[in-house]
Amino acid sequence: MDYKVSIIVTCYNYAAYLQACLESVLQQSYSNWECFIIDDGSTDHTGKLAKSFVDIDSRFRYVYQQNQGVAVARNTAMELITGDYIQFLDGDDLLEIDKLKNQIASFQKNHDLLMSVSPSYFFESDQPQDFYTSKQKEKNTIQPFIAMASSVRDQLIKDNIFIISAPLIPKHKLGTLRFDPAYKTYEDWKFWFEFTKQEGQIIGLDSANSGTLIRFGHASLMSKKLQLNKDALRIRIYFMAKINPFKQVYNGYRIVKLFFKRAYLTILSNG
Repeated sequence: MDYKVSIIVTCYNYAAYLQACLESVLQQSYSNWECFIIDDGSTDHTGKLAKSFVDIDSRFRYVYQQNQGVAVARNTAMELITGDYIQFLDGDDLLEIDKLKNQIASFQKNHDLLMSVSPSYFFESDQPQDFYTSKQKEKNTIQPFIAMASSVRDQLIKDNIFIISAPLIPKHKLGTLRFDPAYKTYEDWKFWFEFTKQEGQIIGLDSANSGTLIRFGHASLMSKKLQLNKDALRIRIYFMAKINPFKQVYNGYRIVKLFFKRAYLTILSNG
């Protein structure tokens, strides 16, 4: 069966990066896809660039909305998609050429698979040839894995282990789950925590040319750090009612650390 993939590209003032992002979609070796470009109120020429791709390939669709954040942008797309599988993609990042092909192949081998996860690599805009396997610029070897959703959910209590564009997920497993608009950051962390409530296997691939490529380089302002801290606290408090007592001890420790960090960041922001 030739499954259809719905690619959801979210962007806000990403005109400098969006062309490369959409070209990586257009170059996919797996051709049965649709791509919704959700413009979250851009004020640069993001819309014009996006529409140029709609003009050359009918698989692209452009949707503009008033700025409401990435969670709402993704939710908007999820009401419009018609595919069998969902691929999220930020408008400044890229997909390697065989990502969709190899992930669809993993679902064809295992129809009960909950999630197929690609390798994730990081790169600098001015050095796109150099790939790193972490935000700390490590160059570790990507290891394949097979795990039950429950064990992956345990890992999500420790940290947000997925890059948003790494997983490919079946639409029919989504149900009514959507991104929480209350989160300005880490909205994906909560989403994956809820998604992995389901039973099933999650597979991590190490196939060549199958990764998602994440761009370094956006300035991390103090206001952004404070927002990250606020949302990290929010999600860890959210976890407390949903995990066992043993894990609550660890989670409580992380909450205390976040409160101390917030105090430090607040002092810095006040000069």
